[in-house]
Amino acid sequence: MAAQTPARKRKQSRGPSTAAAPSNRYVLFGVGAVLVLIVALYLSDGEGNKVDRTKRTASKHSTDHDAVRSDPNANLHMQAGPHDNQEHASSSWHSCPAIVKARAASQLKLDSPAEYLAQTAAAMQQVGELKECQPEDVMELHSLLADAYGHMKDFEQAVTHRKASLQYMKRLGKASSKDYITQLVALATDLYLNFEFTLALARLQDARAVVPSKRLPPAAERLLLLLEATIHECNGDVVTSLQRLETAFRMTQESPSLNEVQRHVDLLKRVLQTQKEYMPKHVVEAMEKKIQGATRLLITHGPWNRADQLPKHFQPGLFAAPWHHLEDHAHVAQAVAVLRQYSAALREEYHQLAASDKLMREHECIHDMNGGKWTRYESTAYWRPLNKETGCSRDTPTACLVTQALRDVGLPVFRAGYSSLEAHAWLKPHFGMTNGQLKLHLGLIVPQTPEGAPCATFRVGNVTEAWQQDRVLFFDDSFEHEVHNDCPKTRVVFQVVFAHPDLPSTTEVTDLFPKSQAGQNH
Repeated sequence: MAAQTPARKRKQSRGPSTAAAPSNRYVLFGVGAVLVLIVALYLSDGEGNKVDRTKRTASKHSTDHDAVRSDPNANLHMQAGPHDNQEHASSSWHSCPAIVKARAASQLKLDSPAEYLAQTAAAMQQVGELKECQPEDVMELHSLLADAYGHMKDFEQAVTHRKASLQYMKRLGKASSKDYITQLVALATDLYLNFEFTLALARLQDARAVVPSKRLPPAAERLLLLLEATIHECNGDVVTSLQRLETAFRMTQESPSLNEVQRHVDLLKRVLQTQKEYMPKHVVEAMEKKIQGATRLLITHGPWNRADQLPKHFQPGLFAAPWHHLEDHAHVAQAVAVLRQYSAALREEYHQLAASDKLMREHECIHDMNGGKWTRYESTAYWRPLNKETGCSRDTPTACLVTQALRDVGLPVFRAGYSSLEAHAWLKPHFGMTNGQLKLHLGLIVPQTPEGAPCATFRVGNVTEAWQQDRVLFFDDSFEHEVHNDCPKTRVVFQVVFAHPDLPSTTEVTDLFPKSQAGQNH
């Protein structure tokens, strides 16, 4: 790749480190978790008082722009169910063995997520055979199983069981309860993550209808509006999304968090990018002024130091450049040789995954739903059938072999997998999750125009590159970037994500995502 940044002498990359091994803990709380939890916390009782709720355990999901985000732009998933009602939990804890089994299984969601789902599903199969179990227990089990399927990214099954839980609540006369509202919000989250946006919005309206709007506290309404903004954005309606977001900010006296300010900037930019030609000049100027002011606020009150590099989680002191030279890092140069050696085998494995329908459609809202689909297979993701010894999927032996070979030459790999963009797909301008990682893209299937010109392009910062077959791009996705596949066919890359060479060798993936920064208010 042509040099894109001034040459700079770099310190040697680190050697192999056990800290760089794939981790099922590479996760953050999601918008579904936050919304469902806090809506329950703030739903008022008949006297307008806040209702004390039990603490909920959050599902864990992969971060980064290639997976569902942890902030409202991308929506991670935790479902809070009626099993969280403390009174119900204490009364039925010992009565139904299936409930005991399912609750115990939830403790496995971090270390053994596949077993978590398996044991919860087994409890559901068992409940019908146990005379000790009541309809309330079946209701709770459906909610628990919806949680488990959502955790494993099977949102179609999550929707099925969430609906079943709601049906049981109706039969039991709980359709006006606060738990019912909580489940409706959870169902809305499941639905939009399953790309059923219209139904998701309808369920949020159902949630509002349970309790008159005058009794819904502003903090709860604020959270519903934030979820609505996310759904509209995912559905491509950025104008309505921006309106909902700004309305949410006005619902309470609470200042937006820094991540919410980032989201506001992103939406303002996307509205301008898609609607500018239809907008009066004074409106455009007002929006541009808003963007400038919000960006200054982020740099003044947050850890960032430049407007073109605003990841959700920022590590100060790291060398920053949109594009990096392959020769800058000794271990990267060796890694590139490994990737090129296995290029043909990785290409063949991708074809096998596609033929067996194992690619997963990406849920992130940066994907333009009007264009071609964006699908992925992350070989090190916890929701895949992992080999316990290697932490890598049994579906992708070649990718796992390559991942280990990369670690053997000293590259501290966090994760690796396949990313596919159909013809005419567009990933909108956005920032990655952290500057504590860098990325390599190996071109596996890179189509061209009929004239032989490049048509799959990738802008990072102000420089645009084109993928090439069996060539490697080396970049920092914490800078603003976007992707266009204007080709008539699908573009496929093998992506490797690894720790920034300036980080200490003991850095764990979770060290890159401090909770305090994500929720910091200005």
